[in-house]
Amino acid sequence: MYAFTLTGDQVESWKLPLPHVEALDEDIRRGERLHLVETGVGWLTVLICQDLAEQAEIDDLVIEHGVRWILAPVFSEPTEPHYWEHQMAKRYAVEAGSTTIVANSLVVARGRGEKGPAHTALVHGPGGHLGAKTSAPTDVAAFAITQASVSLYAP
Repeated sequence: MYAFTLTGDQVESWKLPLPHVEALDEDIRRGERLHLVETGVGWLTVLICQDLAEQAEIDDLVIEHGVRWILAPVFSEPTEPHYWEHQMAKRYAVEAGSTTIVANSLVVARGRGEKGPAHTALVHGPGGHLGAKTSAPTDVAAFAITQASVSLYAP
């Protein structure tokens, strides 16, 4: 629903392989409405990147319908605890009882020359929150999520 604008400062500080620009608008076909899917474990929606940041416009729908699960793929700096993605997820947990699963990539961390694991996943729900790090594009961060807790899944 909402497009992301990458600023020239972000291109520089994230060391993205792009020419210097003042701003770069996301080239996407934007949706016009929030879609909710009823599942066997509650209502689910997907908030892609900037959609997660635009809470004022989406809050009422999430709260009114009691959305239980929010999936949020983002393109951002590593997904650190208490940064913007976490703050938005926390708000949905408190106000709507939602569990938000944020998934990021390693693109920015690797562009900045960071080696080793980087924060690429975060879950925040009524039972708490937890972040996870990955080191390679094929790594998987798996969580065990209940109403009472969030933990890393270990088979």
